[in-house]
Amino acid sequence: MVQEHAAPSYLMTGHRQIDSQHHELEQLIQPLRTVCEAQYKSDSGCGGCSSEYRAACTNRLGELLGNLLGFVITHFSYEEKLMSQLPATPACLQHIEEHKFAHAEISSQVADLTHSLDHEYPQQLALRLLNIISHWMGAHICSLDVQLAGKLQDAINTELDYDVKLAALLEVNVG
Repeated sequence: MVQEHAAPSYLMTGHRQIDSQHHELEQLIQPLRTVCEAQYKSDSGCGGCSSEYRAACTNRLGELLGNLLGFVITHFSYEEKLMSQLPATPACLQHIEEHKFAHAEISSQVADLTHSLDHEYPQQLALRLLNIISHWMGAHICSLDVQLAGKLQDAINTELDYDVKLAALLEVNVG
């Protein structure tokens, strides 16, 4: 489990567990920025690397992508458990529908990238994944997750235990 550290301010929702998980996400994506050690040494991108070097980058990216997909599934499941505690008001029901739709979109985008591992340069794929995550960390967290945390302030039992065993199981099965 991730140690309790403060998440960067742009990831803060005001909900302890969600904020902790967003910090975990930040830690997960750090290696994506350097999936290719040669990316800053050449202007030709992956095309200038040997097939063996590209294969090593692809393997690193595949492992990172598997870990990220496991996190995404677990994190979204956690948030959706929290949403189930919201009152059945029109505003909450609309939020839940929009939030679940956004989760499905992000999950689908990340899963689709796993199918591109064998036929796309790892550097390009890592950049596409970073763009998806950047949008998630910006638009999704700053709007939907912050709204969810605000709506949960009045709900009972908002601090469900983050299921570490489920996360580990998903990492093994996805990775």
